[in-house]
Amino acid sequence: SVSFSSFLITTDILLVFFWSLGLYQILVIRKNQSHLNFIVLGILLGLAFLSKYAAIYFVISLIFLPFIDKSFRVIVQKHKPKILLLFLTIILILLPNILWNYQNDWITLEHTSSNASLGKLKINPWNSIEFLVAQIVMIGPLLFIAFVYYFYKKTKINTSEQILICFALPALVIILIE
Repeated sequence: SVSFSSFLITTDILLVFFWSLGLYQILVIRKNQSHLNFIVLGILLGLAFLSKYAAIYFVISLIFLPFIDKSFRVIVQKHKPKILLLFLTIILILLPNILWNYQNDWITLEHTSSNASLGKLKINPWNSIEFLVAQIVMIGPLLFIAFVYYFYKKTKINTSEQILICFALPALVIILIE
C-alpha cells in the first residue's frame, strides 16, 4: 500500500507547493513589508520543513538573497525585527517536531543524515555529471536546451530571474558536492 500511495502523493509535492508559495510570498514582501507578510512566509517555510527537511535549501537561499537582490537587502536592513519574527514563526511551527525528535533521540535527523550519506562523502566528479544529466533527462532535453538558449540570448537578467536563480543554485551546488 505504501508503494501504491506513493503514486498518489509524496512529500515532494507538499514541499514544492509550500516552496512555490514561499517564493510568491517573497515577491509580496518586496511590495509590502507588513508584519503579517513576514508571518505568512514563516508559516509557509515551517510547513515546507514539516513536509520535507529539504526545505533547508530555501532558508539557505533566503540567507543569500540580500546579497543578490539589492531591494531585498534594503528590506532586511530596515526590517530586522520582522526578519526575526519570520524565523521565530518558523521555529514555532517546527517546535512540536523538534520536541518529538528530542524525545526520540533525533531519529528523523539521523535518518535524513544517513540518506544523505554525509559520513561517506567522497568527491567524485563523475557522480556530479551523472546527476546533472539525470536532471536534464528528467525535465526533458528540449526544455533544457530552450532554458540554456533563453539565458544565452539575454543581455540582462531581471529581478524575478535573479530570485529564481538564487533559490535554485544553492541546492544544486550542495547536491552536486554531495
